[in-house]
Amino acid sequence: HRVSNLMEDFDAINIQSIPRAENKHADRLAAVGASFEVLEEIECNKVQPH
Repeated sequence: HRVSNLMEDFDAINIQSIPRAENKHADRLAAVGASFEVLEEIECNKVQPH
């Protein structure tokens, strides 16, 4: 839900699906990221569009 809420702040968003076989680096990064504990509260600065 957090991503959906953040997406509302942008005029346009482009999301592309890339098969894992074509993007091994991202697959490894996702595996590393999944191993971290997520805190309940995350401080996040909004990204300002250009």
